[in-house]
Amino acid sequence: MRTAGASFLLAVLVAACGPAARPPPAAGVLLITIDTLRADRTEPYGHDLPTTPSLRSLAARGTVHARCVSQHPETGPSLSALMTSRYPRETGVRENGVVLPAEFPVLSEVFGAAGYRTAAFVSTYLLKPHACGLERGFAVYDHEMTRANLGHREFERPAAETAERAVRWLARDTGRPFFLWVHLYDPHGVYDPGDEVAGRFYRKSDRPPLDPGVIVAYQRFRDSLDPDGYEARYDGEVFLADAGAGRVLAAAGPRAITAVTADHGEGFGEDGYWYRHGSLLNDAAVHVPLLFAGPGVPAGERRAGVARLIDVGPTLLDLAGLPPLPFARGVSLARGNPEEPAFSEARRLGGVADRTGVDTRYKVSARTTEGTVVLFPGSDGDAGGPESGGELDAALRRWLLIGDRLPGRERPPDVGEAMRGLGYLRGVDGK
Repeated sequence: MRTAGASFLLAVLVAACGPAARPPPAAGVLLITIDTLRADRTEPYGHDLPTTPSLRSLAARGTVHARCVSQHPETGPSLSALMTSRYPRETGVRENGVVLPAEFPVLSEVFGAAGYRTAAFVSTYLLKPHACGLERGFAVYDHEMTRANLGHREFERPAAETAERAVRWLARDTGRPFFLWVHLYDPHGVYDPGDEVAGRFYRKSDRPPLDPGVIVAYQRFRDSLDPDGYEARYDGEVFLADAGAGRVLAAAGPRAITAVTADHGEGFGEDGYWYRHGSLLNDAAVHVPLLFAGPGVPAGERRAGVARLIDVGPTLLDLAGLPPLPFARGVSLARGNPEEPAFSEARRLGGVADRTGVDTRYKVSARTTEGTVVLFPGSDGDAGGPESGGELDAALRRWLLIGDRLPGRERPPDVGEAMRGLGYLRGVDGK
């Protein structure tokens, strides 16, 4: 049920987006998010293998933000932050399987109030309505999963299938501008694009075999301990996601305002964290790609500075000539880089049983172009480069004062089962 406050805010938005509002300068707005996508495994960010021809083409006609930081290294919290332009610690969506409270307006509601036809096509069980709550504002929210993962019969959907459904929806042109969100899940483990696709990206190195104890159960591919093989399979999954994204990009056309980004990255051994995400706030976990294209976006530009996922919504609304999200923390990147650091958090307060040896305490971080600082609220430890203390440390401590909202209810049993199977829940052996 929508709260009175949320209803009032949406009424204001409807009024602001009425006949007197500036008409949208584009055919529509397209947001593509790709799960578990490290920026450095894409061509616009320097990868020397052809994993992302679609993103490479998009970068040529748009703007690449050289450094974009996710606000959380898990899917639900990260995408809730993107869609609300609010921090996970504000909304209480601080781990997967937590539903976004109705009091926080989302990007789709603003577009819907402005008369846009709205649809979302998602590819993971983590984004089903009762597991995230991001369906609000979408006239169509397609969340049918067609592929099993670790025994869960309906956990994900391949990029090709999700893209096909999105393209069919785009073809039903009604003459109204559209807001379309497509989330592609392929790069998330298990990395299994098929031997032929993985073989295109295999490069033998002199790295030794992995210790089997560092590979989380859900990621183990047959009996392989070859790091080159795991990375080739990951690149293959990125390639398949990029192909799906390319189909949607082509269908939306160059007149659509477009953003492509990711919810978080993936560990490839940095800080002893292999083929996982969720516990750490290093660059492998939170540095994600961010590309914009379409009307109002400079072509062939590479933007320095630090952007944030909470800036994506305000930027899309600004480019479309629409009012901002109420109480947004982010800013429009079309008007310049944010002045404050990029803040992130991982794991909320409480014990975490992770037997890989990785530090799983609750942690928060702040990033600027000059450095990074990480703190562990509720414990005595903190960490950061020698260049990162002082003002940045103080800014992070001030940010912690905005609140510490915890999830308001327990997960439904089936959501808990799914989280446990992928190692997201605490206290699972080997996860």
